[in-house]
Amino acid sequence: MAEKKKSYKRYKDFKTLVALADQAVEVKGKGRKGKRGEAHAHIITDEARDLFEEIAKDGKYSDAEKAAAAHIREEYEFTDAGRAVFAQLLRDWALERGRATQAAQREEDAKEEAKKAGEKKSKAKAKAKENKKKGPRTTKIGEDELDFNLVKFALKCVDANITKARGEISEEDYDKGSLGGRQMIGVDDVDALLEIVFEDGEYSELEKDTMAWIRSNIGMTKAARAAWSKKMPAAKAAAKQK
Repeated sequence: MAEKKKSYKRYKDFKTLVALADQAVEVKGKGRKGKRGEAHAHIITDEARDLFEEIAKDGKYSDAEKAAAAHIREEYEFTDAGRAVFAQLLRDWALERGRATQAAQREEDAKEEAKKAGEKKSKAKAKAKENKKKGPRTTKIGEDELDFNLVKFALKCVDANITKARGEISEEDYDKGSLGGRQMIGVDDVDALLEIVFEDGEYSELEKDTMAWIRSNIGMTKAARAAWSKKMPAAKAAAKQK
């Protein structure tokens, strides 16, 4: 059995618009279709705008207003210009509401992304604090106890690793500064080194010792050393604000 179509004729929005349409054709009933020989008045452009403004004034297009608009278009006579204006105004308003809805959705999405980013940052900060309480992960190369993450990254910059470094340092003919062969840590690696150093918000004694080991056993280019010195104060200040 087909679902019965809902009637909105008793709704205030419906009655208000129909009343405006009746007023537009001056005498109730005049301007409606279906009665031959009856004099017809028409809804003209100004009156079509009045109908639209009544619909749009609260910023919503209720189901009752939609039903009334459809009823008026079907049952009332319009001039060609009046009908075109009424349709155009409703169409433009629909597009405007759609853009507003999309903008609101984008704003909501942006807030949600910002919230997620904030939560992620808070979790990372909490994790860093927890790791700090546990103590940093260390590794031993030769006789030196070093910060694992820092030295691992530094060795990666020169295509080496901890196992290789241990092997070379254990050799009798090992020369300081030769772990990377002809390679050294470059200026492009400095930002990542600083990020690792200040992940927990401070430049610890272990990290200072590890950086001294890196400069001595791996080497940094002159430009990298200069960048390190120049960027260190800003990185330290930024870490305190986290």
